[in-house]
Amino acid sequence: MTDLTGRSPTWSPRARALWGDCLRRATRAADSWTERAWQGDESLRDQLGRVLGLDPEHLTITSGVRAAALTYARTERVIVMERPGFDGATFALRDSRSRLLHRSWEHLLQGELPAGSALWLTHPARNPDGRTLTHAELRLLTDRIAQGHRVVLNSAYHWYAPTATRPEGADLVGGLHKIAGLGARIGWVHSRDYFARARPEIIATTPPQPWQRAWALFAAEGGLEDLAAWVTCRARTAVQVFGAAVGEPYAPLIPDTGPHALLPLAPGTDEKTAREAVARDGFVLTAGSCYGPSRPALRATFTDVPPYAAERFGRYVAGSPLFAPAPPGPNGSHPPSAD
Repeated sequence: MTDLTGRSPTWSPRARALWGDCLRRATRAADSWTERAWQGDESLRDQLGRVLGLDPEHLTITSGVRAAALTYARTERVIVMERPGFDGATFALRDSRSRLLHRSWEHLLQGELPAGSALWLTHPARNPDGRTLTHAELRLLTDRIAQGHRVVLNSAYHWYAPTATRPEGADLVGGLHKIAGLGARIGWVHSRDYFARARPEIIATTPPQPWQRAWALFAAEGGLEDLAAWVTCRARTAVQVFGAAVGEPYAPLIPDTGPHALLPLAPGTDEKTAREAVARDGFVLTAGSCYGPSRPALRATFTDVPPYAAERFGRYVAGSPLFAPAPPGPNGSHPPSAD
């Protein structure tokens, strides 16, 4: 059975050995047990700033994107979230005092919005379809900031496109779990005012200081760069092999960056039926309805998928009546998102 649901990535042997050493050193350091840095361990902020190309002064350490979302849920009057998009942040936001709306990128960038609303988008390599904001779209997003909207960019997939352009003035949220697995529990927000607004959540949700110190040591030894290269290169290889096997009719669905592909289903095919059918044939995929696409679809994620399995899945999709190719979208490579 080939798991295409987005399993936690496997670490390289070198990264595992280095992490064990860093964890032991961090737990032996007395100050990691006796001091509390509310904005985050200074050495970790410095290292993340170096790796991410961000100012450590404006970095706040969190336990992940969902934890960071709690502050926006408390402080923003209206939050407009992308569609399609990952529902994990929605779970953190939906029971808040904020009014929560879902709109396409096209609407977020050019449609009518409530005054002063916060906009939540993923960039780069959006889950589930791999879309990355184009330069023209980034300019429109910058215009939104100038109009008084807070823009929050989920940069969880930064590791797949580390040189992607960021709009000036946007809050950036991110984390390590896309390269280190769900157990990493290290995230960040880069913002000029997040720390001042987030203190109620920080008191209860930040990772333990020794854990933060261990990640700082790991980063200082080059561990983050090595781990990111290991995970993303393997995923990219699988995506490329899948793209070659599935063929030209499906080329618009192959992501330029990131490990995901959103595969629309043929007319009249529902997601439950399709998932059961592909499972019988040896593949486990995620229902597209978890992400709010405009039509029934299944999402394939190629993290930790070996090339032979990606090739087999590509041939399967190309020959299956369950799936349907899609025309190119507005950015020239992906189908458009929908309201």
